[in-house]
Amino acid sequence: MKTKNFYLAASLTLLISGCSEYEEPLGGKYAMVRTNGSEIVITRNRSIIGRVESLDSKPPYVTGYMISINPPPNHAEAAVGYFIIDTAKDCYKTELTKDAWEAELKKLNWVKPNLHSPR
Repeated sequence: MKTKNFYLAASLTLLISGCSEYEEPLGGKYAMVRTNGSEIVITRNRSIIGRVESLDSKPPYVTGYMISINPPPNHAEAAVGYFIIDTAKDCYKTELTKDAWEAELKKLNWVKPNLHSPR
C-alpha cells in the first residue's frame, strides 16, 4: 500500500510540475493547482496535501473540504474531511470532522465560510 501511495504521489507531483493548467498562490508556501481538467489540489512546496472539493479564504487562512491524496497508513481509503491552512504560520489541519472544523473556525473568529467549488 505504501509503495502504491508513493508512486501515486510521485506521479501527481510530476504532473503538477510539468503539465498543470494553472497554479494560484494561496499565500506562504501554499498553492492551488489544477492538475487536469477536473482535479484541483492544494500543495505545500509542491508536495500535494489533498484534492479540493470546496474552499474559501480569509487571509491568512484557507479552509474547505478535501479528499487526501496520500492518506495515513491506517486508512484503507482516501481520507475525507475539512481542512484549515494558516499560510502565515505555515501550518495546516486536515481530516477534521464538521464539529472539529467549526470549533477551529470559532477560535479564528470565522463564523461561516462561504465554501464554493474551486473550479
